[in-house]
Amino acid sequence: MTELLVVIGIIILVVGIAMPSITTAWKKADRARTAGDLQAIATALEAYKQDHGDYPRVRFEAGITNTADRPNPPTGAQILCQALISPALATELGAPANQRRKQDGADGPGFRVRGTTGRVYGPYLPPERFKVRTPGVATEPNPPGYLTMCILDRYDKPILYFPASATKPNITLTANGVPGFVHSDAPTGNGPQSEFSLYDADDNFVHFRRSATDPDAVRRMRLMLGDRDMNGIIQSATGEAAATTGPFLLWSAGPDEQFGPNADAAPDRTTLDAQDVGRCDDVTNFLQ
Repeated sequence: MTELLVVIGIIILVVGIAMPSITTAWKKADRARTAGDLQAIATALEAYKQDHGDYPRVRFEAGITNTADRPNPPTGAQILCQALISPALATELGAPANQRRKQDGADGPGFRVRGTTGRVYGPYLPPERFKVRTPGVATEPNPPGYLTMCILDRYDKPILYFPASATKPNITLTANGVPGFVHSDAPTGNGPQSEFSLYDADDNFVHFRRSATDPDAVRRMRLMLGDRDMNGIIQSATGEAAATTGPFLLWSAGPDEQFGPNADAAPDRTTLDAQDVGRCDDVTNFLQ
C-alpha cells in the first residue's frame, strides 16, 4: 500500500511539473492555427478587392447616421463578416425595417450588389471553416442577427478588421487635429475619421475597452502598432517604427481573450509600455 501511494505521489508530481509545458504547447498550437485563419482571411480580402476594386470599408450606410435609426455604427469585425461570408437569409423577415439589409434574393452565404437577379458574390471564405455568430450569443435568433454577426476566433472572440485609409496620410504628422497613424474620436462618437489617419481605432473601439471608463483602450492599439509614446503618430527620432503600414489589420485576442497588452504583464506593473507588448498573446497579421 505504501509503495502504491509513493507511485501515485510520483505521478502527481510529474503531472504537476509537466502541466505548464503542456498548457504552453496548447496555446502555441492555438495561436498557430489562428495565424493560419488570419492568412486565409487576408487572401479572401484580396479576392474581394479583385471583384470590387477596394477592400471592405467600415462606414455608416447611406442615409444612416448615429441616430435612433442606427444608434451604433458597424464595427470592422461586423463588416468583415458581411463582406466575406454574408451569412443571412435573403430577406430577414420580422426584423425592423432599418435592419433589413440583405434583401437581394441571395439566400444563405454570399450577396448581390444589384437587384435580386445579378451575380452572387462570395462567400469569399468557406463558412464551414469559420465560426460565425454574434459575439456573446450562444444561438442566433430566427431571423439571424445579420448586422451583428462576426467571424469568431478559437476562443469565440471576434476577429477585428481595420482597413487602412485609401488617402495614405503621413503617419509622422498630425493633420486637421488628427494623428496620422492611429486616431480615435471615442468616446465622443463624432463619426469615422479614417480619411485623416491611416487606421481608425473607432472601427473596433468597443472591443478594446475593458471597462466603461477604460483610458487605455486606444493606447493599447497604438502601442501594439509601434507607437511607443501612444500619441497617434510615429516619430523615428524617438526610436518609434510602425509595425505595419499595410492595407488592413486583422486582430485576434489570443488565448487570454483580451485585445492588446496588459499593463501588469511585465515586472514594471501598472505601467503600459513596450515590455507588455512582448508578453501579449494577441495574434495579428502584422505582429506574430
